[in-house]
Amino acid sequence: MTAGPCGTAPIYLAADGATLHGSWDMADLRSHVPGLSVREAARLLTFRPRYGSETLFEGIYRLTERATAHYGGARHISYPPPALHLRPRELTDSADVLGAFRTAIDTALDLRPLDQDSTVWHLTGGFDSGVIATRAAQRWPDQLDTAALLIAGPGRAQQARRREQMRSRLAFSPPDTVVDAAADPPLHPACARMSGAPISPYEEPLYHPFHLLAQALSGQGTRVVITGLGGDEMVAVSREEFPLLDPPISQVGRILPWVGKTALDALPFADDATYLYSTCTHPAYRTTHPGTLIARWAVDHAARQGRRRVRRGCYFPGLVTYYQQQGFALRHTVERTHRTVYLLARRAEQRAAGDRTSE
Repeated sequence: MTAGPCGTAPIYLAADGATLHGSWDMADLRSHVPGLSVREAARLLTFRPRYGSETLFEGIYRLTERATAHYGGARHISYPPPALHLRPRELTDSADVLGAFRTAIDTALDLRPLDQDSTVWHLTGGFDSGVIATRAAQRWPDQLDTAALLIAGPGRAQQARRREQMRSRLAFSPPDTVVDAAADPPLHPACARMSGAPISPYEEPLYHPFHLLAQALSGQGTRVVITGLGGDEMVAVSREEFPLLDPPISQVGRILPWVGKTALDALPFADDATYLYSTCTHPAYRTTHPGTLIARWAVDHAARQGRRRVRRGCYFPGLVTYYQQQGFALRHTVERTHRTVYLLARRAEQRAAGDRTSE
């Protein structure tokens, strides 16, 4: 099963051992949920959300665009090959960045034929939707209706000002549908949450006012709402560039006091990692330290694959000491029925080409 563009992704999946169930509404699969995913909860509580196969509920998985779900009694979700360029490249003096960006937007818009009479452009006043709507208004002047959810709090005045500036300087059409989130807060008596209806946690905390906005647009004959995504990610620095975005786990509880022990214990496992399985060295080659060389290669390989950590485990305290000498830190000690398991991890990091080829 694959999920494609034009509003058909994501699809939520669950399996009962014999049948794969799917729905665009996560609530339809709630009978397949045995409990919460502690790892995903740790991500959400520490502002590290991700758009992947895991959801907050064990037993429910997300099939995103261009991913493929395989099922033959067991579920497996595969993704396209990773992007070739993990880091920004140097620009030439003649590089036309805005031209390339404009072409990328045009290509995306041209792949999706639009009926402007039944389409509304989500113009929030932010960068994400703003760049998309700006380019669309340039291409289709006086044809684009807009809509937005007016937020509460300190950003409200700025949002209203930016929307007014965009609409006055670009050729949008007059209709502009606005729902005031301050008048319809999350715990409004009319909200489905107050009647105990299931609500996706990924639609929090503005589920109710967004639902009202969708109802208003649908009542006007709107069938498609176009918004933007990715503006914040394009201009934001990475955790490698700004380490304060990724504080040590020992400090997370102090910085984010609502994160409890269960989430803190799960946080080291919240990021994708490469797992380095055991190695066995023939005594004749012990002096060349092949295990250490393999570990160093794995750390470099994981970084080049976009993974942030390398993990490994063992059963013996002596191996723990050996792995610690390779830069791994002991994260968890798990008492099994008949033996103790030691779980270790370290950051993935690229090594210079000469350092790699010398081995």
